[in-house]
Amino acid sequence: MEAAPATRLEAGVQAGVQAGVEAGARDREPLQVIANRFRPVTLATDQVIPVLGPLGEALPDQGLRRGTVITIEGEPGAGSTTLTLDLIAAVTATGGWAVVVQLEDQARHLLGSIPAPAAVEAGVVLDRVAVVRGVSRDRWAVVVAALVEGVGLVITDLPPRVRPADARRIAARARDRGSILVARGSAWPERVAVRLRSEGGAWRIAGGRLVGRELSVEVEGRGAAPRRICLGRAA
Repeated sequence: MEAAPATRLEAGVQAGVQAGVEAGARDREPLQVIANRFRPVTLATDQVIPVLGPLGEALPDQGLRRGTVITIEGEPGAGSTTLTLDLIAAVTATGGWAVVVQLEDQARHLLGSIPAPAAVEAGVVLDRVAVVRGVSRDRWAVVVAALVEGVGLVITDLPPRVRPADARRIAARARDRGSILVARGSAWPERVAVRLRSEGGAWRIAGGRLVGRELSVEVEGRGAAPRRICLGRAA
């Protein structure tokens, strides 16, 4: 495992991925090793992982349905990372694994700048989160397809363009394996089970300091009209 500053979320990651394994390597076997390591030892009997609070109440199944693709959209700073933490918390709190995929041209992965206490407060079980780093754009589809074969929740920022054939293949594998893919961005070319869009919101101030924020989130599920909810979050 790769060492990281103790103040970062990575400090709590028990990755099970050797530092020498490159996600963009030509050989697909290391990716399968990663997926197999996180494969559940028992079959998932609950098809829906509950998500607590207003977000869960707004989701079509009041939670995350296994075998589906979810997209999260939003401008930087609008709260999309907060939504991502909520979903990671839901899966890891029930004993599942989550893997974050970092593209090679990202300065840091989406959780790399979050203080560990903030993740814990959101309900994330840190030792059930892993990171796969340095994934090239031309290998992204191969990496994600391999991971959804064995990991309960795979989170990835989308490259600028995703081929429809790759999206269909990844979605089919997630459906077959009962995994959940959270794709961050607007480049996913196929239909999804749930689309979340964070639109930011006003900060709450008390005693001259920031104490929280009200996030406006649009939730759209397959077969249901979009609805907008407000999520209160501590600063």
